[in-house]
Amino acid sequence: MEQYISLILNLVLGGGFITTVVMLRAQKRQGMAAAQKSEIDNLERVAGIWRKSLEEREKFFEEEMASLRRKIGEMEATIRGLTSTNKQILKILKDINHDNLEQKKEEAKTLANTQN
Repeated sequence: MEQYISLILNLVLGGGFITTVVMLRAQKRQGMAAAQKSEIDNLERVAGIWRKSLEEREKFFEEEMASLRRKIGEMEATIRGLTSTNKQILKILKDINHDNLEQKKEEAKTLANTQN
């Protein structure tokens, strides 16, 4: 029995079994740490790509909003002008009678043509 114990101890201690086990564990930890670092680096790259994409989209939409605001302002000015012209034409139409029909008709045409 002592021979077997001696043989096992010689194999374990003499053959570097413990050293091998310790080194394998250390390598496993290093491998896990490298994998985690690689995963973190990849996540940081992906986050950077998303951030850049979002910044570009934000810039695009800000420019679009500014363009739309300008167009809305132009349309509002056009609407105010047309509303004013319509009011003037309605006033002319109210003032029409049999004697001044042709004169008022020409005034309305002239006023309408100045808006175009």
